[in-house]
Parts: sequence; structure tokens; C-alpha cells
Amino acid sequence: MTTVTLVKDVPASNYYTGGAATKTITLNGVTAMIWNIKKSIIKIHRKKNKNNRTTGDNFNDVPDNKVLDLKNGDETLVIRGWLEDDATDTAWKKAMWLRAMNTSGGPLTTLTIGESGDAAPPKLVFSGSSGADDLQHAFIEDLTLTIKADDTGAITQASPSKDVARIEVALTIYFGKER
Repeated sequence: MTTVTLVKDVPASNYYTGGAATKTITLNGVTAMIWNIKKSIIKIHRKKNKNNRTTGDNFNDVPDNKVLDLKNGDETLVIRGWLEDDATDTAWKKAMWLRAMNTSGGPLTTLTIGESGDAAPPKLVFSGSSGADDLQHAFIEDLTLTIKADDTGAITQASPSKDVARIEVALTIYFGKER
């Protein structure tokens, strides 16, 4: 199971208490990560006619196409996982902080995929700080929070048993340099 950690400054809000601070949200229960890299290429179909389609080098089954690749690409990462109550905060409060990270604008301060340590695979870190970063900045583009009825108590209160996954999260991260 992979861990994903998001860090960003969030403003004060009516949705939660303790705002106007740097918040760290860790998704320990990541169930899926879908990385989509797509670029638009310009496809040039070389026209043929009845007379030149079957003569010389044209008489084959290979399309006569040219491609112009201008590096116009999009890169997104969809992360699906769970928010859980812990000793410090409820899943509900974490969900509201994720909401604030999405709506407040700008890239995440950091997005970390994976754990650190000798036994763990190398982690990947995206930094939103200004400067000559090697990696792109990470922006939360889309956030979906799913709360299903269960018997763990009121969603705004901590569950009697800690470390209970209570809110399903699906978020889309878009990568690019902040302008």
C-alpha cells in the first residue's frame, strides 16, 4: 500500500477550525493511482489519389502520415484512497482541509508519493516552491469526497476506535509550472 502526503497552506474558514496554517494530509489507505500522460500531436495525412496510390513506393499497406510533435502535453494523476480518524484529527476535518487545499488556489507546497526508509521504494516528491524545480508543480484539479453510512458514529466526531477509514477520497492532481 502506498502513502500519499499533501502539504499546503490553507486559509481560515467557516468549514473548520484551526485554519490559516500549513496543513499536512496523509492518505495511508491509497487503493489506486492512475497516472495519465497525454499529448496532442499534429497528424498530417499525405493525400493520395487514384493514380499515385499504387505506384512505386506508395504500393504498400503503410499509411503515409507525418507527425508534428510540439510537446503539448497534459499529465494528471488520479489518487483514490481513504481518510481516517487518528489521534489528532477526524477524517471529517481532514476532508475539509483537502477542500481548502483545492479551493484556495496555487500548487501544493509538496506532494509526496511513497514512504521513506531503507526498505521502502524511492519516494517521489513534487515541490510547489518557486525556483528551478526539477519536477512540475502539483495542483489539485478535482476532489471528490464520498461518505457512506456506517456504524462508526457521527462523521464530525472521532470514531470510538481510532484509525478507522471513514471518508473515501478521489482527487486529480494536474502537473505544470505555476505562472
